[in-house]
Amino acid sequence: MRDLEMPIHDPQPALHDLQTLRHEIDAIDDDLLALIERRVAASAKVAALKNGESPSLLKLRPRREAEVVNRLQQAARRAPPEMVAHLWRTLMSYGLQAQTPVQLVVHATGNRQALQECVRARFGPAAALVWSDDAASALAVARDQEAIAILDHALALPQDDNLRVFDTIARPDGLRLYAMGRVAAEDIVDGAGR
Repeated sequence: MRDLEMPIHDPQPALHDLQTLRHEIDAIDDDLLALIERRVAASAKVAALKNGESPSLLKLRPRREAEVVNRLQQAARRAPPEMVAHLWRTLMSYGLQAQTPVQLVVHATGNRQALQECVRARFGPAAALVWSDDAASALAVARDQEAIAILDHALALPQDDNLRVFDTIARPDGLRLYAMGRVAAEDIVDGAGR
């Protein structure tokens, strides 16, 4: 084959397509940010309405969060369920912190890094996470402050206690962590408090 007969591949169409796709992604990112801004504004309005509710309860609504994440995971076609959960848990985490800063107080045995990853997967990155030396101290903080106690075993609580196990978190070793806080009975994630 002579040089003149060899097909010439122009790199420009591929470069043009790449630039076009990058511009499209930039436009989508701008749209996503605008939607996040709208969501943050709507969350602020929800916070204002929640201020009239019971001051003895956390502003956290675990059942609602679980329903939102499950609904969006079911609706996703291309996005992996783990990514959907991570994104919305992150959004909800920052939304809750904007309403009232809530602390995560963990008392559990095992690899702390792995446990922290499990807790962060459930509650997102925004809340401060601290470790407690004993379960009673973690529960005391959850009882008296804007905090959630996360324990590696469910404790029997007095009937008149306002703390409830409202969710469980799977650990890598197959065991569970128990999230306890001042939430209304109707806000408990299905199956968590039973």
